[in-house]
Amino acid sequence: MRIYNADGLINQRAQFGEAWYEFLRVMDLSMGVYHLEAGATDLQQPHSEDEVYYVLRGKGQIHVAGEDEFVETGSLIYVAKHDTHYFHSIEEDLDILVFFAPAEDTNKGNKDVHRLSNGYTISTNPADLDFEVIHSYLSRESYWARGRSPSRMRKAIDNSLCFGVYLAGKQVGFARVITDFATRAYLSDVFIVREHRGRGLGKWLIERVLKDSRLEDVPSWILHTEDAHSLYERYGFSEPETPRDIMEMRHG
Repeated sequence: MRIYNADGLINQRAQFGEAWYEFLRVMDLSMGVYHLEAGATDLQQPHSEDEVYYVLRGKGQIHVAGEDEFVETGSLIYVAKHDTHYFHSIEEDLDILVFFAPAEDTNKGNKDVHRLSNGYTISTNPADLDFEVIHSYLSRESYWARGRSPSRMRKAIDNSLCFGVYLAGKQVGFARVITDFATRAYLSDVFIVREHRGRGLGKWLIERVLKDSRLEDVPSWILHTEDAHSLYERYGFSEPETPRDIMEMRHG
């Protein structure tokens, strides 16, 4: 069982910094909070799953399949899959609870892709990875992998669960997880390229990694960072309680 607080979800969405914040995903259902400011244009496209919208607060109108209706706090709207729909004439900021059944994008046949409202996507499909972008950033710009050879990078990617962030098909971020999918996971090589920082993409990437259905039951996670402690602490990471229990061995 999971219990959520509506005000808490609204605050989490605001901290995340994007209009759309997904907080639950199981096979047959996904849920999120959608925010639209007064006067904003809703650019969403028809979805491949049935939806229910519940207006947590705000006022505006919704267009569904040629019809327009006024909505406000407490309004409940059902939208059938593939129906054209969008919010408009927004008088007061809208915070909307959204239910997808089955989970969003399930019927598109690609469960590896997750989307933000501003056009960015995250994919775990290895075929989408741009090796040149990944290796160039890590070997030249990162402090932890500077000088890493192409062959070592390829081997690392081939033996990890990788997450890529994309905009219009171009890779702009990356993370990989080394794991047995049962007892422990190591989060590594996380980055967003400089031109796309400040948009909440790093937070979104970490959330998607931790919510991946293959990883959500892994009880123990580790990572190394020199300068992003506050970011990872938001997601439950902390300094080891017993650092003397941890040992390592390095070659070269």
